[in-house]
Amino acid sequence: MLAGIILSTNSARKRTVFQLIAMTLLSSVVGCGGCQRKEEEKESRQLKDKKALDVFELQALPIDHEQTLLTAKPGHWYETRQEFKSNDEDLQVVVEGTVHRGKSEAKVPGTEFLNAYTRRTSLPKGQLRSIDLQLYVPPAAVAQQADGFEAESTALRLQTELYSYPLMTPLLPAADLKPARELKPHEFQFVVLCPQAESYAHLGALDLVQWIGEDALASEQTRSYYVTLAKPREGEYPLPKSLLTMTATAVILWDAVDPETLSTDQRLALIDWLHWGGQLVVSGPTSWSLLQDSFLSPYLPATASKANYLKTEDFAEISDNFKVEIVNRRDGPRLNLGEKPMTGAEFTLAPDASWVPMTGELVAESTVGRGRVVMSAFPLRDPRIYNWRYYSGLVSSAFLRRPPRMAMKERREQWTRQTWAAPYTGGEADARLNSNVRILARDLAVTAMRGQGEGNSLAQSPETASSRPEVPSENPSAAGSIPEARDSDAAPVGQIALNLPDTTQPGAESAAWSQAGASWNDYSGISYQASSALTSAARISLPERATILKLIGVYLLFLVPVNWLIFKLAGRLEYAWIAAPILGLIGMVAVTRIARLDIGFARRATEIGVLELHGGHERGHLSRYVALYTSLSTNYSINLPEDGSVMLPLSEPGARSRRTGGNMSRMKTNYGRSEGVNISPMTVLSNSTKRIHAEQMVTLEGPLSLGARGSGELAVKNDSGVPISSALVVRRTSAGDLESAWIDTLRSGEAATLAFAATTPDALFEKWNQDVLTQRIQPSAAELQANDDLWLGGVLGNIVTKLPIGQGQIVLVGLTDGDVGMLTLEPGQDQMARRNVMVAHLKAADLPAIRPDLSSIDKRSEQ
Repeated sequence: MLAGIILSTNSARKRTVFQLIAMTLLSSVVGCGGCQRKEEEKESRQLKDKKALDVFELQALPIDHEQTLLTAKPGHWYETRQEFKSNDEDLQVVVEGTVHRGKSEAKVPGTEFLNAYTRRTSLPKGQLRSIDLQLYVPPAAVAQQADGFEAESTALRLQTELYSYPLMTPLLPAADLKPARELKPHEFQFVVLCPQAESYAHLGALDLVQWIGEDALASEQTRSYYVTLAKPREGEYPLPKSLLTMTATAVILWDAVDPETLSTDQRLALIDWLHWGGQLVVSGPTSWSLLQDSFLSPYLPATASKANYLKTEDFAEISDNFKVEIVNRRDGPRLNLGEKPMTGAEFTLAPDASWVPMTGELVAESTVGRGRVVMSAFPLRDPRIYNWRYYSGLVSSAFLRRPPRMAMKERREQWTRQTWAAPYTGGEADARLNSNVRILARDLAVTAMRGQGEGNSLAQSPETASSRPEVPSENPSAAGSIPEARDSDAAPVGQIALNLPDTTQPGAESAAWSQAGASWNDYSGISYQASSALTSAARISLPERATILKLIGVYLLFLVPVNWLIFKLAGRLEYAWIAAPILGLIGMVAVTRIARLDIGFARRATEIGVLELHGGHERGHLSRYVALYTSLSTNYSINLPEDGSVMLPLSEPGARSRRTGGNMSRMKTNYGRSEGVNISPMTVLSNSTKRIHAEQMVTLEGPLSLGARGSGELAVKNDSGVPISSALVVRRTSAGDLESAWIDTLRSGEAATLAFAATTPDALFEKWNQDVLTQRIQPSAAELQANDDLWLGGVLGNIVTKLPIGQGQIVLVGLTDGDVGMLTLEPGQDQMARRNVMVAHLKAADLPAIRPDLSSIDKRSEQ
């Protein structure tokens, strides 16, 4: 019986074990099914979320009508555009854009900051909303392994993410990094604006755009321009709205464009771009009727036009001058229209315009600032024009006024290539010959003033090479660039060297600038000098020792004898003890106010601004360099007006992070706020200084204009709304002689006669050397502290010695204390020092001669 009980018990135990195993298996099966259902539900929700929001491709302006791959040039600011559509509900959102190099987010060069770009906006249900951001594309800093191979990819990629506001929760799964096409430092955008932009597809095959070379060992051919064919989208051309996001565009071709398809901001940007060196090529016959009463009419080279039928003989002068030797085939024919005449135009020149030489009065031009408007009397998209074998040379030499080119046949290597003619041979990869756009604060080379040591961090830091914008090698044969002059120190007094190129030769003025190519540049001459001045001035102004002793003496005088005497005479001597702490508090407040120093906490901001103007234009480019000092760690918020403003922390090569573990600090550039563009948080640690580089386009009350009095003397009229002082006006005559005039003060609304007299480079600094703040030699620290001001001599000296001054050019360099631009800091500053330098290009240099190509190469089959 016991055995039966034991057997029964064992059987029960086995059944229990089997039941447990079965239940476990069943529960696991049910659980897997539950997990699977949860995953399916999650995927379903994600699919629903995707359908709830339609997200379209991220693009950079200007936008090609066929290309979807984003194109950007490192070192420049871009406007990006992306379309979103909410299908389920109205949404308040924040769009955040970031720039990546490889898989890593790119830092602001030369700093410890990562920067994201955001815009807060709304997405109404069912409406397609286009959201724009302005972002900076930093150059690639190539990391190398010990064996010399590239450590990781530095390919440019962009990313945008969408967040709900105000909770800042992601509305979409993490977006993929969008690859971008990178332009090289010497490549610029050639933008075509035309309703039938595809008719200009032939431009991409011209040797004007891509140099011809038959070197089998070459990995790729050198390209001068990237052609963008832009057509209107929803009644508007996809162009940037600010000069500061157009600096990578060298040429715009305008054909049959209705000016009403450009917004007000785009029109202002285009006019600014022209004044700062852009070249606008207008196909006249199809564009004149649209432009004659438009925003561009004051800048056109013609005031009237009538229809004209052109024949082959009308192009005889063009054929005579631009038909050159072809080294690898027989020469091509002259330009022949055939039997059918071409519908063209006959222009009446504007007063300050001229015919482009060697074009038979078929191409007119006018200068706008340092830029040009060129208008043809024949349609540029007529196949009889662009199929002419020498059309590329005509556009390069006559329309764009580039230096002549030639073909070289290497006998030993048995290959033929195209290059610039002397003196620029080998400089195909030099940015200066492909774009005429120049911004003073970005494109002046560095010159050290006397008294500045060789140890300046901007010039000597080992990090400079990795963080500065990429610059081609100075070896033309190796990198295709023209050598660039550099000064390691200033010349002795009496041996000042000015930048006086022979601008009668094509390309000479362009080659006299640095190779920055209008890119964002914390290493330019002006950035260098402004940074040096800020470094020595961005500190709290403590009271002098004598002031402290006087304050202590006055305090003790009132605390002891005066206090005792008053209450002694009143017969209440015991009250003197009660008054003592009260007098102590009063003394503390008085010392604080007199010393301008809050107890335990102080902030100081110093700023140098450089305002660049062009004669007759009321808009200016303002570069601002700001240093922020604080005695206790502070998170700053910095605001600028949104229209035409950009800013970043100023590069600090050689600086080491003071953060634990060297962690990067994250900040955001916020758009779409009532206060404009906002950067925050800009973290400044205790007893340290951070610097900001900001640029903005400002609209003044009016322009600075050059004119003539009844006596024939030249005069400058100031309608800008800001006063000018200590102004040097430099003129170089058409014969090449150097002259100068001086203006002590020029208030707004006044005019000053320019009494030019022959001068020497050393004499240009004579007036400025009489003031310690503008003298050429850097003052000592004691002199600067005694004046409690900023030294501007370095900035002034850099402008005068490095600005190219060509034949016929007139430029004004002076100071202004006017309130220019708007920049606000939060929290406010206990101390603030701000000075502005003004540079006005009153008259551009005379245009150089036209020099056609010497020879060319034809890779097409013979006709």
